[in-house]
Amino acid sequence: MKILICTIMRNRADDLAQWHRQIKELVTTDVANEYFLSVYENDSTDGTWDVLKGLDFSFIQYVNIMTETLNTEYFGSVVSAQRVINLANARNKVIYSSGSYHVADKIVFIETGITYDVADAIACIAKSTNYDILSALSVHKKGDIDPKSFAPEEHHFVNIYDSWATRATPNTYNDEHARFGNQLITPVWSTFNCFCVYNAEPFKSGISFGWQNVRLKRMALDESNLAYRQPTAQSNYSDCDTAVVCENFHRNGYSKVAIDTSFWVGHQA
Repeated sequence: MKILICTIMRNRADDLAQWHRQIKELVTTDVANEYFLSVYENDSTDGTWDVLKGLDFSFIQYVNIMTETLNTEYFGSVVSAQRVINLANARNKVIYSSGSYHVADKIVFIETGITYDVADAIACIAKSTNYDILSALSVHKKGDIDPKSFAPEEHHFVNIYDSWATRATPNTYNDEHARFGNQLITPVWSTFNCFCVYNAEPFKSGISFGWQNVRLKRMALDESNLAYRQPTAQSNYSDCDTAVVCENFHRNGYSKVAIDTSFWVGHQA
């Protein structure tokens, strides 16, 4: 397969050495696939751009690096309409600024500030051929529990880092727990979880990240309908950008979405 790795970043200078090391190991180990890389950075104040442009990417055939100064407000991990607008714009730019998306079979988003087992990442990418979207399972940090140590029939529950984008059904939000086990694939409505493999075809046809949840808007939800637990439904139906892209996939017939719960990534930040 031809695979485009995409990463967006802002103020991530301290995370870049680890991010670069893991991507290099992934690309140089998985010789069965051909990799491209696209990176988008904007408005960093911690030297991220200086660190990024000094990294050696000679192990990848084609690299696209884009930087912009937009003077946008900096947000942490908060629920905000403007934040998801900014993130959706950045994710679309990192894809479409790279000519490699035209030839890619898969587009893999890899966040900075995470740790993962490269062998598990390669296995997840291989499994993704049967899915339109297949992600890892993000946890706040990787502890001593190893899902591969369990018997295939043995299942457990874990707290999820990316609880906003992880939704088991169309009408559940902020799923904070997931069942995991050895080689368990869990179908979900939406996911991202910091390492996410997408079918590239929808992006080639113009399906993209966004900040408005069209389905919720049609349902005319408002903040009085708390049963849906959607925190930004009252604000122009803005929603998590990585959940909205899943909504856009579903709306266009790309509905094979799942989490590979045997593949954990630990989020450090």
